[in-house]
Amino acid sequence: MIFTFALVCLLIYALYDSKEKYDATVLIMVICTALYGIGFILLDSFGTDYISEYLTYSTQNNIFHTIVTSCSSAFIHVDTEHLFNNMVVLYLFQPILKQVDNKTIWKVFVVGNCMSIFFIFFTMFIYYYVFGTLITGVFTFKGASAGIFALMGFCTFNYPYKNINFGIFNTKVVYLSGFLLVSSIIYMIGNSNFLGNTAHIGGFIYAYYLHKTGRDKHVLSV
Repeated sequence: MIFTFALVCLLIYALYDSKEKYDATVLIMVICTALYGIGFILLDSFGTDYISEYLTYSTQNNIFHTIVTSCSSAFIHVDTEHLFNNMVVLYLFQPILKQVDNKTIWKVFVVGNCMSIFFIFFTMFIYYYVFGTLITGVFTFKGASAGIFALMGFCTFNYPYKNINFGIFNTKVVYLSGFLLVSSIIYMIGNSNFLGNTAHIGGFIYAYYLHKTGRDKHVLSV
């Protein structure tokens, strides 16, 4: 429980800190990596990853824990590959996001993660309505990818033709975002990690909603 409380306090501080003394995107990467590292040590030492246990969203949680973990689950990852993939994508968009005020980044990332969970349940309802099959069982959710897709969508709708450079890799925001979004749609339809890819799409849709309603107005930090 102490891990949940500490992370909530950190998020509240980060969300309302207006001094812009740090890079929110980098801090997200640090938190994700640190929590994964601590969880790995706990798993190796005690046989249980208490970090993941307390911060992962699950339909078995009580109401309070469900609300908290809908935010905290964005910082927890299944394995090293999961963490690495998410951090690489976040790193690619970091040069663009560092120009945006930190409050906006936190809002898009955290709320985008929460909205993706609602989108998953909405998709389950549509699936049941169309195919007559109810998806049952315990549903757990963890990973930064939904929040990252929300940030990716934010960049796409505000800075579509900004360059993304990584060594010899050079492309535009809209092209990379389009590739990743289409890939998630294909994987979702193909029932490959259905819930995870549905969350990706939910995060991107949240960014689209912010843009269409004018709620993604932001302040350039540099």
